Amino acid sequence: MKTEVLFYNDDDHDDYIKATLTEPDTKVRGTIIGAPGLGGTKEMGYPIWTDEYERLGYRSVIFDYRGFGSSSTKSVQEGDLNYIEQRKDYQTVYNDMKRTFGDVNLLGYSYSGAHVINMMANNPDIKKGMINTPYTGMLDTAINLPVDQLFLTVMASIEDIIRKKLGLGRRYIGISEKKRIGYIERNQGDKYEKMGDDTFKSRVTASEAIHCFNNKPKKDIKNIRDDQRTMFLLALKDSVCPPLNVFRLAKQINSKIHMIEGEHVDVFTPEVAEKHIKFLEE
Repeated sequence: MKTEVLFYNDDDHDDYIKATLTEPDTKVRGTIIGAPGLGGTKEMGYPIWTDEYERLGYRSVIFDYRGFGSSSTKSVQEGDLNYIEQRKDYQTVYNDMKRTFGDVNLLGYSYSGAHVINMMANNPDIKKGMINTPYTGMLDTAINLPVDQLFLTVMASIEDIIRKKLGLGRRYIGISEKKRIGYIERNQGDKYEKMGDDTFKSRVTASEAIHCFNNKPKKDIKNIRDDQRTMFLLALKDSVCPPLNVFRLAKQINSKIHMIEGEHVDVFTPEVAEKHIKFLEE
C-alpha cells in the first residue's frame, strides 16, 4: 500500500518534504529510506525497487528533496541543487522515521549515494546503507564527461549566475527520464524550450549543478565506523560514476561490493532490489 506523507525541517508546514511510504500487507521485516539521484524525483526508477521491497515484507520511504518533484519550493528554488539543504532533508526524514519505526536502513542512488555516506559518517547509530552507482567526487565526474558536455555545463553555469544577478529567467540543465543530460532554456513563466530528443522529468539550475560538486564523499567515508556495514553496487559500463572509482571508494570501509552489467541507470531492476534485501538480512 502506497501513501503520500510529509516531513518538515521546522515549524513552517509550507516548507515540506514529500515522500511515498510503501507498506507491505504482511509483517514488516524492516524499513528503508532513500532519495533520488542528481536532479531526479522519487518516481524515477525507485518504484521498481519499492514494489519488490513490499513483496519481500519491507517498508520503504522515498522522498523528493525540496526544490524537486513534489516537495516544496518555498525555501529552495525549483531546480537548486543545494547539497547542504539536501543533507538537511535526509537528516529530517531519518530522524522522524527512526522515532517512529526504530532502526532504519539507508538507500542512495548516484548523487544520493554520497549523501548516504555522509549520513552514516555523522550518525553512528545507522548500521546499514545501500549505495548504488554513487557520485565519488568532482574530479572523477569531470574527467569522464565528454569535453563538449563539460564545456556546455560550465558555460551554462556562468550564464545562470549572470541571469540570477540580473533577475532574469534561470538557465537550466534538464534531467531526462533516462537520466541523460540535455539543455533547457527557461523563458517567461513556466514555459520551457526543450533542446534535444530526450524527454525530461526534472531540471536543475546550471550554477547549482556546479556548486554541488563541493560534496566530498571521499572525505566523509573516512568517518564511517567499523561496525557500520555498506553495500556498494557498481555498473561496469557506467560513464557517469565510473566503476573503478566506486570500487576504490568502497574498499576503504566494511563493505560488500556487487557488480552488474550495464550503464548508470541500469540498476533499477527487481534483481538489484533482491540484492538489497539479501544484504539487509545477512
